Amino acid sequence: MTQKVKLRPFESSFNVRSRNLLKPIISRFLIAGARRVASLPEMILALGTATLFKLTPLYINAFRT
Repeated sequence: MTQKVKLRPFESSFNVRSRNLLKPIISRFLIAGARRVASLPEMILALGTATLFKLTPLYINAFRT
């Protein structure tokens, strides 16, 4: 069954590369979902705010004061 599907070398390498890139993101989402049942928009919003705060620490300082 596994030998029936044959991919081109470029496709297979690309698939492996994208899978390796997406694995940590997907696992992070799964862990967040397991901790508390959150809807997809909530998770996207949380991820967006986290990246925003990571990129711009000035915003955090503004909110703290």
